[in-house]
Amino acid sequence: MTPIPPRERLIAALDVPTADDARRLVRALGDAVHFYKLGFELLMSGDYFTLVDELAGAGTPLFLALKLYHLPETVGRALPPPLLSFPPLILFLYFAL
Repeated sequence: MTPIPPRERLIAALDVPTADDARRLVRALGDAVHFYKLGFELLMSGDYFTLVDELAGAGTPLFLALKLYHLPETVGRALPPPLLSFPPLILFLYFAL
């Protein structure tokens, strides 16, 4: 097993609603963090893959966490508020494992 350098052991979660929020967080953390996790909420922002390209293009290690089956709170945060404003709303989410 290859040892993980201490600098790469901390993974900061970019669990924010927009790519711009994620960019601001990356800038604020600067050299203190080398590795980032991007989750489902960012995927739903519409700029997920642009952000992945930017960070990966800069040589930033990424953990792309797009699991849904056990994170109802994450899924709820990722849904756009206009969708949730139509009463009554029944939302079916299907997952294949």
